[in-house]
Parts: sequence; structure tokens; C-alpha cells
Amino acid sequence: MPINQYFVMALSVAVIGMCFYFVRQHKFKHESFVVLMMAGTIGNLIDRVRLGYVIDFINVGFWPVFNLADVYLSLAIIYLFVTYFKQDELNF
Repeated sequence: MPINQYFVMALSVAVIGMCFYFVRQHKFKHESFVVLMMAGTIGNLIDRVRLGYVIDFINVGFWPVFNLADVYLSLAIIYLFVTYFKQDELNF
């Protein structure tokens, strides 16, 4: 396995750890984006550990090939930005 794969796996573990930290230390009104981020990261990490790469299996033709973990991560980031700009949604 190339060295950059180990870096991406370590980064994934760090993201999962940060998600656990935020859930335990901060009370969010909506924890959905953290759960989506964790699900996407764990899904891709499982593929990286098991196979050494991530399997992308959804092809809609006009968009790059992706998987459900990528969808979860994208939705988490969109949800985070939407709630970030609406400060009343987050309880930091």
C-alpha cells in the first residue's frame, strides 16, 4: 500500500475521533451532519483497510462515479454549511 493511503487512513481516524469529541462535548440541536460525516468516513475507511482503495459503484452517466459514503460526506458538508450560516441552528 502506498504511503499516502496510510495518511488518508490516519486522517479518517482523526475525523472519526473529532466527530466523537464534538458529539460528547457540544450539544447540537441537530447532530445529523456529524452522524452523516462519521458514516461516510467509516464506510470509506472500511474499504481502504480491507482493499487498499475505495470502491465507487454508482454511475449516473453525467457525474463522476461515487458511492454511498461519498453521498453521506457530501450531505454532511452541505448540512454543516447551511446550519453554520443559521447560527440559531447550532448550540455551541
